[in-house]
Parts: sequence; C-alpha cells; structure tokens
Amino acid sequence: MASTTKKGLLLNAEAYIKKVDGITSQSQGFQNQFQFIRTHGSYEVKGIDFLLNKEFNGFTGWLSYSLSENNYYFEEFSPQNFHNNIDITNVVSLGLSYDFNRFKLSSGFNWHSGRPTTLLVENEVVSNQEIQYDFPNNSRLDEYFRIDFSATYTFQLSSKLRGFAGFSIWNLLDNKNVYNKFYRLDRDFEIEKIEQTGLGFTPNITFRVSF
Repeated sequence: MASTTKKGLLLNAEAYIKKVDGITSQSQGFQNQFQFIRTHGSYEVKGIDFLLNKEFNGFTGWLSYSLSENNYYFEEFSPQNFHNNIDITNVVSLGLSYDFNRFKLSSGFNWHSGRPTTLLVENEVVSNQEIQYDFPNNSRLDEYFRIDFSATYTFQLSSKLRGFAGFSIWNLLDNKNVYNKFYRLDRDFEIEKIEQTGLGFTPNITFRVSF
C-alpha cells in the first residue's frame, strides 16, 4: 500500500491477493449447470485499488479505480477453474460535492465492466429436461453505468429543533443496467431467458426533524 497527502490532495494505491478456502457451491448463487451441485471449493482474487481525493474552495472531488481478477476452483466441477460470479474486472467511481452555508450538492458517476454470465450451447437445446449450458461464466453482461445527484439543506426550526431536507435522483439518465441474466425451463420445457435490471430514474425526497 502507498499513500501520499499534499495540499488537500490524497493519493492512495493498494494491491492485494486474497484466497478463501472452504466455500460451498450452494452459497455462491449459481444459476447455470452447477445450480444443484453441492460441493466445496475456493476462490482467489487479485487486484489493485487507486483513490484520488481533492478538496478546494468548498468542493470535494474523488476518483477511484479498481482492477481485479476473481476465479473459482472446485475440484468436482468440470471445468474446475472459471470466473467468480462477482468477478468485475474494472470499476470506476467519480464524485463531486459542494458545501455552501447549509446547502450541500453532490453528484456521482459509477461504471464497471460487465459481470460474468453463462450462455447456452449454440443450438440452445434441452436434453433430458435439462438446459445445455456453454462454458461457465465465459461471457459478460453489458457494462454498468449510472449517474446520481443529490441536494440537501439543513436549517433551524427553533432553538432546539433542527430540520433537514433532501432531494436525490438515482440513475439520472434512466440507463438500463442488467445485473443478472439466467435461463430456466417453463411448464412446457421451453427455455426462458430472465434478465434482472437495476432501478431506473428514481427520485427521492427526505425531510427530518431532530432535537
């Protein structure tokens, strides 16, 4: 780990290697050919994180970037080694906030490369009432992208009461983010594709009184 601070500027870098043994396959949320197999295995993640933070004239800005590789090992699976379900190679976060008297404005940018997903074999066939999958976690979902915005104001209602009002928007650009995709069989044993997406454009209003 390396870190330096100068004139309100913070720069930090950290590299890591972590291996976890004794995980169970049923705890990993598999929704492919390994969904109903119960066994033990491990995973190993290698990565490096960078953080840049700067304060100036009421503004605070930060930028973070993560690069990592996360792989499973299950001796009883075939193949034995493949990408972890939550292996995300690149992650970027960018934020900016501004404080003025009792007002605070903030915005954030979040992006990461797609999560692993398992596709079907080329002909998308069902054999013995089972879906035929391709190599596990060998493909990727689309990239994730989201911009958020928030504004808050703190004020005095009386000598003993303080108010807090806030307004925020999650996913300002209403971007469609698919965070999970899997397949299942319907009642007629036809393959059905399921896509799970994050929240779209979502406004929130907050009001709180403290004493």
